[in-house]
Amino acid sequence: TPKSIFSNPKHRLALQSLIWRKLNERPELFRDSAGSRMDLQSYLPLQPGRLDLQEARKIIDHGAEFIPALLNASERDPVTVYVGKVSPWVIPLLKETGLHLSDRSREVSSKEMMDFIYKNHDYDLLSAGFSVVTGDPDGLYHALGKNGAILNPIIYRPTVGALLEEGRALLKQEDLDSHYKKVSREILKEVPFVHLGFVKSVAVYRKDRIELQGIAVRRNEGHLDVFRPLGQASP
Repeated sequence: TPKSIFSNPKHRLALQSLIWRKLNERPELFRDSAGSRMDLQSYLPLQPGRLDLQEARKIIDHGAEFIPALLNASERDPVTVYVGKVSPWVIPLLKETGLHLSDRSREVSSKEMMDFIYKNHDYDLLSAGFSVVTGDPDGLYHALGKNGAILNPIIYRPTVGALLEEGRALLKQEDLDSHYKKVSREILKEVPFVHLGFVKSVAVYRKDRIELQGIAVRRNEGHLDVFRPLGQASP
């Protein structure tokens, strides 16, 4: 938001660098929070738009020079952070970095989390997840696109949104990687969010009605979970 400490792009770059520096020291934090892997990029390995790791780290490390200014600013104006039930470790992690947090910072309920994502944006940082179950590099549009279905106005960046709009018009597969690499670079430079990693996909079902067959067929455009009626033999 305009009043937030992170309306300053240098502070966002500093935060990104600060968090990744600390997480590399404490990788067990993300693993223990139901996460499957830490990852500084928003596109998966082998997906169009994925940057070389060294290039991504170079952009992130650029923010290190702005860390002292961010820490000083947070001392004058403490940061309000809300976290979900799967990421209570984020608050102590941020405190370990030297960032000053306000007394309002706390863990919120699932109902409150939905409100903070879609309606109430009276905070500086929100530790939340969003679902983009797709192999399409434009799947991120739902979170960062101009008209994205789960767009939070706090994380919208016009330059990222414009690149995603361009990507939606691409028709040739060979054009995807070079274009979405631009998206990756812009996300790391504009920091709409600090991407912590990817969590495992899950399927919820009524075990009194159906049972999982024991296999999951992974398809390029998402996940296909194979179910069968309870008690029915496998074909």
